[in-house]
Amino acid sequence: MIALIDIGNTKIKIKTYENNTFKNSYDFLTDDILTEKDKFEIIDKIDLVLYSSVVSEVDNIIKKYFKVKCIEVKENKLKQTFFYENIKNIGSDIIANFYGSLNYKLKHWLIISLGTATTISVIKNNKLVDCVIQPGLLTSLEGLAIKVKGFKINTNLNNCNEITKNLIIGHKHMINGFIKDFNCNNIIMTGGYLKYFKNEFNFENVIKDELLTFKGIIKINEI
Repeated sequence: MIALIDIGNTKIKIKTYENNTFKNSYDFLTDDILTEKDKFEIIDKIDLVLYSSVVSEVDNIIKKYFKVKCIEVKENKLKQTFFYENIKNIGSDIIANFYGSLNYKLKHWLIISLGTATTISVIKNNKLVDCVIQPGLLTSLEGLAIKVKGFKINTNLNNCNEITKNLIIGHKHMINGFIKDFNCNNIIMTGGYLKYFKNEFNFENVIKDELLTFKGIIKINEI
């Protein structure tokens, strides 16, 4: 059994994988793993760990707990010619999403990942040519909650007040602006906050793939 792990700034997502099939799913808060309020004890019978990490402090915890071979995305032999920037300077999540998107066999497309940060990756002819990083939806809301006095900003996205709803709409328009600037009609969307935009991007060529990062981690290991 393989453990596929996506280590983000806010959450750690794990999916077990066997016989070309995704099995069980587990979610942890990154801070809880770092402070040992939570552990990976519910996950066992793992023979190999493949992971993407943007929080290096978690890497040693992963290796210490699972005690099997653990391979991070950037430890593979990646082709620098696929990327506009030195691979060392590109987030492992962006790299994994790029490789996961190759399965769709497009010529020109954007990957919009909605997480702690909102990233928009631009791919042309199977090469990552640009990437924009903006504060994510919840990150923006929390920032305003701290800075703006006299306004009640509800950061519970499952129970939005009017201000929060308008900020979600504003985030949508920001994304649409970049889509227009990059002049691209093929869109792949992923990330933890995708569920809050399920009905916001319904134009024809949008692919919503919540497993994109995990698919990329697998593809990279097959190189």
